[in-house]
Amino acid sequence: MVVAEKPSVARAISSAIGGVRVVALRGHVLDEDLDGRFADWYSASPLDILSERVRVRRVVRDRRTYVLLKRELANCSELVLALDNDAEGELIASEVLEIARRVNPAIRYWRMRFNSTDLEELRRSWSRLEGDLNWRW
Repeated sequence: MVVAEKPSVARAISSAIGGVRVVALRGHVLDEDLDGRFADWYSASPLDILSERVRVRRVVRDRRTYVLLKRELANCSELVLALDNDAEGELIASEVLEIARRVNPAIRYWRMRFNSTDLEELRRSWSRLEGDLNWRW
């Protein structure tokens, strides 16, 4: 299964590669939130938040996509993360990978990097899948 960051990219990948299941996201699936008395962090003082050791928890930002991904990834053996080739795309890829590992710890994954949806560039990228995310981003 291939996961793309937006529907237009999913369509382009389907056209370029063919024969693969492509799921389109609409941006982030997960988010971070603060626990305890800082749960409403927009009204909390930044100095208070920074002065204490505050726990950060993962929350689901897009429930519909989260449920779809959980269902699809539970029975998937291989995953290609075809998100934008930037820090934001890498973060969204890590969110998808986190969900995948929750429902299917044995899943194998690759990172597909491209800078445009030109069919030839997508095909070249498909032939050069990377074995991991850029965790430094």
